[in-house]
Amino acid sequence: MTGAQRSAQPSPPGGRTALEPPRRVGLVGKAHHPQIRPVVEHLARRLAAFGAAAVIDERTAGWEQPGVPRVGNLLEAGLDLIIVLGGDGTLLSVARAAQAGGIPLLGVNLGSLGFLTETALDRLDPVLDAVFAGACTLEERSMLEVRVRHGAGEHGPLVVLNDAVINKAALARMIEIEAAVDGAYLTTYRADGLIVATPTGSTAYSLAAGGPIVYPDMEAVVITPICPHTLTNRSLVVPGRMTVEVAIRTGEDIHLTLDGQVGIALEPADRVVIRTAPARTRIVHVPEHEWFGVLRQKLKWGER
Repeated sequence: MTGAQRSAQPSPPGGRTALEPPRRVGLVGKAHHPQIRPVVEHLARRLAAFGAAAVIDERTAGWEQPGVPRVGNLLEAGLDLIIVLGGDGTLLSVARAAQAGGIPLLGVNLGSLGFLTETALDRLDPVLDAVFAGACTLEERSMLEVRVRHGAGEHGPLVVLNDAVINKAALARMIEIEAAVDGAYLTTYRADGLIVATPTGSTAYSLAAGGPIVYPDMEAVVITPICPHTLTNRSLVVPGRMTVEVAIRTGEDIHLTLDGQVGIALEPADRVVIRTAPARTRIVHVPEHEWFGVLRQKLKWGER
């Protein structure tokens, strides 16, 4: 039985699964962040006190931590949990790497609290107490599988947690993008681009482009045009079981960007096929973290 399998237990109320206290924990984060070394050293001591073995991603720690091995591939380290130190962007990059192993992720924000990172640095110790007391649960977040078809060739599959964005360079003209859903023609967007997002990604670029906020554990895909020429082109939410296919009709200097971190150049006649991925990201949910409260805080709802 793998570490990830040991962590999944029968569902408690609320549709989440229980997280068992982990036996082996991976630490990964921003290598050059000024707080990374003291935080890693503190975590290594705390985990040892709980009887858990810690390993450090070798790209995170450029120093030797006594008694804590550095590993090049966290997926091969037999982990029950990965603690991600950074912000939402760091967690997105780890999620893409870890999704194949189903390893739960606990995000610790080294700056301001994000939508994905479950706890702030000053709450790290109480959260660890909750993890090892068996008080935390797991949320499963859907991901997108993206394939790019260039004539007879294909690039992918690539898996993302937030979104796949097709857009033009800053000085390029408007582009034409033909979109279909499950083989049925939807429309041809004349716009600066198109965002296809998961519910998790609905609070990222899609929201800034006028898209809806979707509860993160829903099974859905959000299609949002960027600055469409036709004002009646609005964001669309479709069931997660449906496949979105996008064809580039006209335009120049067009790129596909995955989670805002990976870029692929596109040419006219290229097709991008996007569907819900078989794999999921498993996010550790701590009792004190309430999603609606994060919305109010981040979007400043109720403030004058």
